[in-house]
Amino acid sequence: MNQKEFLYFLFSCLPGVGTVRAQKLMNNFDGNPETILRAGREEIERAGGLKPGQASEFIRMRDSGQAVRKYQKMKESGIRMICDGDAGYPENLLTIPGRPLCLYYRGCLPENTAPSAALVGARNCTMYGKSVAMQLGRICARNGISVISGLACGVDAAAGRAATGAGGKSWAVLGCGVDICYPRENIDLFEAILMSGGGILSEYPPGTEPLRGHFPVRNRIISGLSDVCVVIEAAEKSGSLITADQAAEQGRDILAVPGRMSDAMSLGCNRLIAQGAQILQDPYDIVRHPDIQKKLQHHER
Repeated sequence: MNQKEFLYFLFSCLPGVGTVRAQKLMNNFDGNPETILRAGREEIERAGGLKPGQASEFIRMRDSGQAVRKYQKMKESGIRMICDGDAGYPENLLTIPGRPLCLYYRGCLPENTAPSAALVGARNCTMYGKSVAMQLGRICARNGISVISGLACGVDAAAGRAATGAGGKSWAVLGCGVDICYPRENIDLFEAILMSGGGILSEYPPGTEPLRGHFPVRNRIISGLSDVCVVIEAAEKSGSLITADQAAEQGRDILAVPGRMSDAMSLGCNRLIAQGAQILQDPYDIVRHPDIQKKLQHHER
């Protein structure tokens, strides 16, 4: 058993334990997973990193045997995981605050040298929003740009289906375990993503249910994996605007599709533009974006 991987598996099962707490504990044990996996509760509490309640739950999970069985079941099912600090951990995530402690995935991880774009927007999108999402998904696919989304209905699903249908690669970041397709009605896209050479990703361990609070948190991974964030349609209060805010905090450029003042699903995009987001006036603006071009040129060498 990979001891570091199992240790991070345990960490990811503990609510509130992120990269900072885990790294502090690791540092205080000289970076030795084996020592932590043998340590007692008081020793772990003295080392710092985990709160007392977290330390007690960590010991309980570690020693019950249940966590070992879950970990082994995950490995047998073909679900893989990569930990912060491992070779192959997505480079785009290394620079973002609060990067995931580990990622569980089916299929493949995004290629570090390939350009990627988050295509996000309203679940209850208009036909116009769906049409733009499909057009951008196809353009990304035909120009070697990976599509990153959240597998949500509406804009996300339209962009993902168009990208995979055009022979491109897409990645979906879930707010649940990668063994669960949520929403279930997108199972065809879930499978198409895997068949086309993309991947299904999550920071939550297998078996984690799609709880409401998980989705705003996972949005930072969608924007973090991407070189640019494109908001296609968004209401005035929208999860897509959370993704855009996180993209801005991560230093990513935001492109927004403008709409009419009278359209509820354009209010969020229009507000982003008023706040300084770039206007997506032409679908090929995404291909011409400097950060996309830089990677395209490097990828072609």
